[in-house]
Amino acid sequence: MEWSKFDKQTIINTHGDMYMYRDFYFYRHANHSSRAKNLIENGEIIDILTQGHKEARNVRTPYLMINISKIICDVPAYFISGAVGSIESNHKDQVATKQKSTEEETKMLEGTQDGSYNEAVDDLQQETINQIVRNSKLKRKHKQIIVQHQMDGGIVGVPIKRNGQITIQFKERNVYYPHDDDLGADLVYELDIKDDNGQDYVQVYTERQENGVLKTYNRLYKRAMTGSDLEQVEDEAVVKDILKMDQLEREYKGRHRPFIDYWANNPTLTTPLGTSALFGQEGKQEEINWTLTRAGITLERNGRPRISITSETWDRLEDLAKERADDVDGPGATKIDHRDLELIEMDENGNSIKTHQIDISQIGDFKHIKDIVSAMLAETNTSLEAVEMMRDGSTSSAQSGVAKFYDLLSSIIKAQHLLDEYIDFLQNLMESALWLANEDNANVIIERPDITVSDMIPVPKAERDEGTVKKRDAKAQSLRQTVRELHPNKSDAWVDEEVLEIQSEANNADTMAMSRGQQTVQGFFNNRDIDGTPLNEDGSRREG
Repeated sequence: MEWSKFDKQTIINTHGDMYMYRDFYFYRHANHSSRAKNLIENGEIIDILTQGHKEARNVRTPYLMINISKIICDVPAYFISGAVGSIESNHKDQVATKQKSTEEETKMLEGTQDGSYNEAVDDLQQETINQIVRNSKLKRKHKQIIVQHQMDGGIVGVPIKRNGQITIQFKERNVYYPHDDDLGADLVYELDIKDDNGQDYVQVYTERQENGVLKTYNRLYKRAMTGSDLEQVEDEAVVKDILKMDQLEREYKGRHRPFIDYWANNPTLTTPLGTSALFGQEGKQEEINWTLTRAGITLERNGRPRISITSETWDRLEDLAKERADDVDGPGATKIDHRDLELIEMDENGNSIKTHQIDISQIGDFKHIKDIVSAMLAETNTSLEAVEMMRDGSTSSAQSGVAKFYDLLSSIIKAQHLLDEYIDFLQNLMESALWLANEDNANVIIERPDITVSDMIPVPKAERDEGTVKKRDAKAQSLRQTVRELHPNKSDAWVDEEVLEIQSEANNADTMAMSRGQQTVQGFFNNRDIDGTPLNEDGSRREG
């Protein structure tokens, strides 16, 4: 692709107005509501996010929001980030037949303070994967990756080698520009550097499949001081100096796919780059905020009690104020002292002061808001139960995992679909990262590693452990996996030692155990269930 111009409009032309959806997620709703803008300009309301705690001219009502847009993005992110587990090699069986790695093979791993490399490791493949995960800080990034993907409608991942280490970087979709023939893509970065003259730069990183080889290019452009026109920097030495690179072009023989991977949200043939999860919800979100704010203004103007007095009482208060004032014609002449209200007169009908207030229970229309929220959640496949405000008169109570599953069914179906795509996205990136590691060490295997996935719905530990034990008793899983599920936060070394300890105790069976045959996992719980209920010999719960 040839680049002659790059600015915000260039991004919008390719990716749509993704900035609007970011504003909705981050509570900047007033920027996209003409009704809110008019009220803010007229001093009727204030937008605390942009104006601070400045007082309005007429009332002090803030621009009120229920940010359903944020909930729509956050719900799948919480489900998925909690379900993604460890990343494991598919080639663990090769470790037993392979000798330990040499120091030369561990150069891609962390070194020691004296500059030497790690000692030989038992499993170079798994340690390389672990190192990539740590370099990329993946465990901390799952939620933010999913939120950005839902908010923007897509996200980019690319493995890079930096300071001798391989890491996976995640980028916002606005840097991604695929080629028309689908044989490559550009990543365009506005560099956060300026020279002494204030000149700013744009970097274009290109990956291109040509003749069975993957080629990469790095180009640098100057952007006009006024406007968005680009001029390519031709001096290779200058480009290398600014980009801090020794090599601007590379060929990867044997590589037939790009390292760049783009994950689109809800792509179609007409929108292959995907759309935001908030697409089409702008008007509904604005109507929710408008209804709330309008109710707030009405309550502020009419919700406080007023006092009505007779004209005779008002005349008497003015007379007292004039008598008290030093200057009868000055401003003090009309200053009413509330203490004078203790001296009042009745009119001929016995009226003097009345307090009255409108029925504020009729202000606002929360049912209207709930109807709009229900529509937003239905259109975005978000369960009503995921939003607490939709639970009329209900109180929270203990629920089994099955009950929670059906309450949150639509959100789980959506999250499961996204989870499958996210796992595939991570596996592609890990394979590309291992491809780079294989360049430096041929003993590193290029693979799509396994990514463990746990249940997305949190369930009580007793319920989860009971299911784990039943799977072991049914011989549906290994003892090591059973111990791992019972103690998910323990290290692999601790799990291995615990398995050896259990096996050792099982081998040292006493005479009672031998007479009853091979023990089950329930036996290790002293013939009691997870919650402590005694069990019969056949494993059923003992009544009474």
